[in-house]
Amino acid sequence: MYGGIYGETGYFLNSLDFISVGGTPTDAQSAFEVGVTLGFYDTRPKIWFIRIPRISVGYRFRGDISGIRIRIGGDWATKVFHP
Repeated sequence: MYGGIYGETGYFLNSLDFISVGGTPTDAQSAFEVGVTLGFYDTRPKIWFIRIPRISVGYRFRGDISGIRIRIGGDWATKVFHP
């Protein structure tokens, strides 16, 4: 098992419009995310017939807008070093 930290930025071609709880409109053209990820190097272990996937938890933010994102599965993280 191994873990890591990551940072990610995103840009939306068309700005997204959000309305806050107070009723104030906010637009989002870009967003940033930082988080942690846990996974396995080679063969993922099984629990009964299900293989355990990579799990990532990130905090996405942009100005007044923020939220937590949970990802299950996928090998999108690039390994910088391998023991």
